[in-house]
Amino acid sequence: MIDFPTDEAINEALDKILTESAFQSFINEIGWKILNWLAELFFGLSEIDNLGIIPLIIFGIIILLVVLGVALLLRFALRHRLLKPLPVDEEFCADPLTECMIFYKEGAFEKALVFLFIWYLRLLAKDKFITIEKGKTNFQYELELKQNAYGDIERFRAFKTIFAAIRYGNRSTSRDEFESWHTFCLETERGAI
Repeated sequence: MIDFPTDEAINEALDKILTESAFQSFINEIGWKILNWLAELFFGLSEIDNLGIIPLIIFGIIILLVVLGVALLLRFALRHRLLKPLPVDEEFCADPLTECMIFYKEGAFEKALVFLFIWYLRLLAKDKFITIEKGKTNFQYELELKQNAYGDIERFRAFKTIFAAIRYGNRSTSRDEFESWHTFCLETERGAI
């Protein structure tokens, strides 16, 4: 039968290894090699052994700030899709106005208004007020409309709010409300807005 060491025996052996000067110098040497490699990589310094503790702390803080800055920059670029915008899926809702009118005739005014809003966004894109991209939010479209001096930003805000309440908040709508927004979209298409 095999005698396994007790937890106490294992802890004593580990304590002995970790406190030995050979192990301590090994860990210290690895740490210095990593610091020297980073100093050479980032700052072109060949050796930092003789700099002292204060410059080492400053060096460590600089390394942390560089890593944090790169991480924040990547996060910003990914969040705002600066790296590569995703293409719009053209198969999704190829003809939103047709879909809208099908739901309107069925009396499903909430679904009709959702497709009407999509058609409205496409009208704005056709008139070069916005660029439709997958993953872009309605708030981002609003900012783009402001940048491109769209004339009826308040109506866009109102329509976007109603769309969000219906699409994500289960708000209901009426035939009259739908028809009012449909008329607005038709005016937009004719360039009356």
